[in-house]
Amino acid sequence: MRKFVKLYNTIEEYVADVLMVAAIFLVFISILMRYVFKAAIPWADEVYTIIFAWAMTLGYSVTARDNEHIMIDVADMFIKSKTVLKILDVFSKICTILFSLILCYYGYLAALQQHSMGRVTPTLLIPRYIVYAIIPYTGLVLTIRYVVKLVNIFKNWKNDTAESTVPAEVKEDQL
Repeated sequence: MRKFVKLYNTIEEYVADVLMVAAIFLVFISILMRYVFKAAIPWADEVYTIIFAWAMTLGYSVTARDNEHIMIDVADMFIKSKTVLKILDVFSKICTILFSLILCYYGYLAALQQHSMGRVTPTLLIPRYIVYAIIPYTGLVLTIRYVVKLVNIFKNWKNDTAESTVPAEVKEDQL
């Protein structure tokens, strides 16, 4: 199982990186063509918007895995009890799991609606449900990631350190 998770993490990060580089490259080429050569690429805006959206949502999962999201750590400054901080961490993970489940559910409904309506993108005629499919996928992956984080908090409950202070290398091995 760990080999599968490690492979998935590697593939996910690689795909997110490649998509981001592709989006930036396409934006650069599009601007160059439009303003230097006075010849716009009609499909470029549509493609780099889709690629960028997919890269960002995959990147969200990668940052969740590595615990690199922006966090407000005001509670750490005022609350000295490790137990209370752990309880707040559990509450935070539960809220994130609920949000991710809602994202998955409504993202699925949105993709399903796009499919049933037969909607396509204006220039390349890509079915919109393919574009929308990243939403429920991201919700599902984030739900799994945060459930694992929550389980790890309970597994390590007796330790003095909160889950958020464990280095990313340790957490990745625990997945």
